[in-house]
Amino acid sequence: MAAGAVGATAAGATGSSKTGVETKNVVPKDGRYAGFVGPDTIHFTVTADGKKVAHLVTTYNPAANCSIPTADQTESFGTLEIHDGSFQGSTSDVIPSGGTPQNFSIDGHFVSDTRAEGTIHGHLVVKSLPPCNDHEPFTVNRAK
Repeated sequence: MAAGAVGATAAGATGSSKTGVETKNVVPKDGRYAGFVGPDTIHFTVTADGKKVAHLVTTYNPAANCSIPTADQTESFGTLEIHDGSFQGSTSDVIPSGGTPQNFSIDGHFVSDTRAEGTIHGHLVVKSLPPCNDHEPFTVNRAK
């Protein structure tokens, strides 16, 4: 069950990717981007001016990674500002099957004008189980 953006904030961090490509001041091309978060999917749109990530949706499911039974789900992050080639945001919702709150955050950066990388984090606490804190790297590429 998707939730709206909660506390989506813009990132001011800069840096470089694992490949040593400087990410500061990368202006991404507009259009649809899609990729993977482990076995799950992620996609979003970069606005025409290259300043926002819009409609960010993922099927990332931290409960499954923590061996907690759960139904398939999607999470929506809303619109996130891009600053110096980076973006970040957060959202939350409730697992439909048990009413358990989940919190998600995402930190990403464009390593080129057509590719972004980053990490998505998930946190939930199910009664009678240890807390689930999970994170997965993601990579997206601009669709042709």
